[in-house]
Amino acid sequence: MRSLSHYPRCYGCGTSNRMTLGLVAEWDGSALLSTYTPPRDAEGGPGVVHGGYIAALVDEALSLAATAVASTPPMTRRIEIDYRAPTLTQRPLAIRAWVEELGDRKLILALAATSVDFGHVCFEARGVYIKVPMEAWIQPMDSQENSTVDLDFAGGDPSNYFRWQAEGSKKTFDPAMLIRELRVVVSLSDVTPPEWTFVASPQGLEVHEGPSESYDARFVGTFWEWQEFTHSRVSVEHLLSSGVQIKGSKDALAQLARALSYGPSRPEERSDKPRSPDG
Repeated sequence: MRSLSHYPRCYGCGTSNRMTLGLVAEWDGSALLSTYTPPRDAEGGPGVVHGGYIAALVDEALSLAATAVASTPPMTRRIEIDYRAPTLTQRPLAIRAWVEELGDRKLILALAATSVDFGHVCFEARGVYIKVPMEAWIQPMDSQENSTVDLDFAGGDPSNYFRWQAEGSKKTFDPAMLIRELRVVVSLSDVTPPEWTFVASPQGLEVHEGPSESYDARFVGTFWEWQEFTHSRVSVEHLLSSGVQIKGSKDALAQLARALSYGPSRPEERSDKPRSPDG
């Protein structure tokens, strides 16, 4: 079982949004599972959950299930809900969502929510979700002058977000910042799986789950520390002084960070040509 979450300010599952639905869900390998209790403030009538609230809950659960199998964050195209019985506030629901069809671009999912207390199905749903390029998520942030490094996960799980970021890095990667192939292992204590290998070359970037026995550099820290470094907020020296472990070539790690193009070059590292590795 692994937890499912994506964006910390998400209205559905975010941990740093005071208006969040607060959906907490897990993936068991084939379906999303969640026990959710609608609050009293979700009423549409006395003791009965508002239909629009249920629709938001359905959309979030289906989208989280889609994230479990999609390589990029999916977007909702259409959802259909069958309200089978009144859903009561302050009464737990057992929610299950699963993928019925998985295509290159389109996913079709289904959901059922059952009353834990009474055993009947309260609502069922199906949804169509589309895998979209990372630019569809990056452009709105850029237009509002927001940065992903400013996201506050507030105790949430950054695993899915890191996975998407790693996939998106293949498009933002700037091979001109390299003078040779680099292999960097990134080990993050708060990400599942915790170890990833970045293989950067003049031909492009590859990212693999798991470690590599050989590497030019190895970064051992947290998701937030990796974000701070790759977004040009801190230097290698600062990382070392704060407890991050760096093995191998510090210059190789710095070159990868520049080539990922998450942020502007640091003043002490900015140059017209990449520097030679220091070993």
